[in-house]
Amino acid sequence: MRAPSQLDEIPAPFVAEKGQRGWLVARRDLLGELLCSGFGPDDEVEPATSDVLGRRPLGELHLGERRALVRTFHHGGLLRWLTGKRFLAPDRPFEELLLSFQLRLLRVPTSEVVAARARRARFWGWHLDLVSLRLEGTCELGHFLEEVRDGKVCEALRARVLRETGRCLGHMHRAGLQHGDLTPRNLLVERELPAVRTPKVWVLDLDRCRLGEPLGEGERQADLARLLRSVLRIESWGRPFLRRSDHARFLAGYGEGLGRSDPGGWKRTWRGVSRVLRRARPWHRLAGRAEALFGGGPRQRDRVAEPSGGS
Repeated sequence: MRAPSQLDEIPAPFVAEKGQRGWLVARRDLLGELLCSGFGPDDEVEPATSDVLGRRPLGELHLGERRALVRTFHHGGLLRWLTGKRFLAPDRPFEELLLSFQLRLLRVPTSEVVAARARRARFWGWHLDLVSLRLEGTCELGHFLEEVRDGKVCEALRARVLRETGRCLGHMHRAGLQHGDLTPRNLLVERELPAVRTPKVWVLDLDRCRLGEPLGEGERQADLARLLRSVLRIESWGRPFLRRSDHARFLAGYGEGLGRSDPGGWKRTWRGVSRVLRRARPWHRLAGRAEALFGGGPRQRDRVAEPSGGS
């Protein structure tokens, strides 16, 4: 049984537990509670279903007074019909655990991953799971925007959340993280907060993200274009919920997160992102139709979840 290559890089707060069929890496102080919850390297116990929705329902564990969410890895696109949740290698959850730890050291706000597991599947492949602490009192950005559209959000909070979302992503890109699946579903915003405090925003789902040098202009525009494409797609299923001034607030915050001092820089960023969208539009239309033929497509991928605690 091949050990995940990341085991040599496990940071000090974590410990590795080897079983007969797999590996568990967990935060040292939570290992005992995870094992008692039936989340060992060989356990087949299915966690309780959480009320939090990702692309699929998440599991939930109670670790003392804290609640944690369990995400089981599934293939996307056409591969989901061939391999489902079986993977050839065990590495992906351990890569995400390490990346989450590195980002928190860089003060990029993301959910805290506390455990990763890989278990040998019957006949072939691996089943992969990731455990993160639940962020209470939050909702997906998509749900927040739906509330904006329904008139349930005051103008001041609307402005603060959009600017802080931009600032969070600017800081993320400045730290060197290219997300690759930047959608409203993968951004959490603080739901309940005093009127005088800046809302918090968190980046989720670090699977297949890349951390390196601060992103170049083309890489940054590609990430932002993916987010805008998802927002515009959700808008197309109902009344628009963003105004031009909202885009300006978001991009002004984005410039602040990058450390820019140019007040008009958001206009150049907007023009660049718009060019990326125009060039990619024919390809994305074709890909969306192909996904729809197999029962997937944008509506399933970008559906808006109810208020959640992160993933």
